[in-house]
Amino acid sequence: TDKGKFTSTNTENAATVSFTGELKEATANSIKAGTNDPIWALYPYDENAIFDGSSVTTTLPNFQTGVIGTSISGTFADDLFITLAKSNDLNLYFYNVCSGFKFSVPKEGITSITIQGNNNENIAGKVKLSFGGDGKPQIDEVVDGQKTITLVPESGSSFQKGKYYYFVTLPTPFTSGFTLTFNTQSETGTFVHNSDVSFPRSQFVTKSFGNQDITFEAKEGIIIIPDANFKEYCVENFDGKVNGEKDGEISYAEALTARTIDVVQKSINTLSGIEFFTNITRLNCVLNNLEEIDVSSNLKLQILQCDDNDLKELDVSNNTQLTKLTCSFNKLTTLDVSKNTRLQTLTCGRMDGETPFSGLDLSNNTQLRQLKIHDFSFPELDVSIFENLKELICPNLNLGTL
Repeated sequence: TDKGKFTSTNTENAATVSFTGELKEATANSIKAGTNDPIWALYPYDENAIFDGSSVTTTLPNFQTGVIGTSISGTFADDLFITLAKSNDLNLYFYNVCSGFKFSVPKEGITSITIQGNNNENIAGKVKLSFGGDGKPQIDEVVDGQKTITLVPESGSSFQKGKYYYFVTLPTPFTSGFTLTFNTQSETGTFVHNSDVSFPRSQFVTKSFGNQDITFEAKEGIIIIPDANFKEYCVENFDGKVNGEKDGEISYAEALTARTIDVVQKSINTLSGIEFFTNITRLNCVLNNLEEIDVSSNLKLQILQCDDNDLKELDVSNNTQLTKLTCSFNKLTTLDVSKNTRLQTLTCGRMDGETPFSGLDLSNNTQLRQLKIHDFSFPELDVSIFENLKELICPNLNLGTL
């Protein structure tokens, strides 16, 4: 009952870990004298954990973060996989409490994944843990069970195709199997395992998915497009494209029919809703009033033209298929194109007489054929790595050497 937080002193992975922390003097003396009841240790630390002398109550969260693993070892999020120890001295032997599911992601653009037992088994939540007669942890009671676990990516807006991720679950016998639901911005895919399968304590069940394993379908419902001018364009071009019936709205399925969005000079203030147009390969939004553009879900984009707006930032790190990017006449001062290794055409710079553009690294863009940069401040511009370069335009450059 003398509860305290102890912290590992290790700086790297090891089989034996030293912890530091504080206990009451009476507790410490009784441990040294061997007159105490067993001490218990729980990882990860839970300030809300309850110890009643024979069990520990703690919580496995049902919203978890997906961390990239490898096909050989892999990993899961820190402070997630529950372990428990009990000892009559200060030598603690931790045993795994949880089980889990290791799987590969079948396609790009998946933003969340959910697992659920087909008989609605409790797979997460608040549980009371003790040690059984075999000296291993067991679940005495599910105090507040959760039927689903939802996994979201660690960083960025989507999981990476082909990489392995992990659900951490309570040890569970799925008597009728389980179901996985994969969500993109505009589609839902389902995988159903119908037969009996068990997720045993201290083990991970593994499954490698391909596109053929899961059928993705457009979500039902209407997309909210707040900008009236952008919505007018979308309705005019995509409404009724699925079933021929026009209703003045854009459904998820209709958004998926779009391949090009061309909204030049239409007085658009926001492109909110474009994240559902996940099949577009070209976006031209030149000469509008845009202060931001979120194209992180538009993974098939090959051409992005967003010149003459009010953009202060532009994130194209997810758009690895880009071959053409033009973003001049904005308020950008930096641009990161390190992930856009397929770029063949790049036009950027301010040309507004304000702060010069700076911070441009083109070392990964060796496929460039056309390069136009202006209002830059470069001590040196080296284009010798661009073997396919056909056109170089660099007006108003504060340049040391070329």
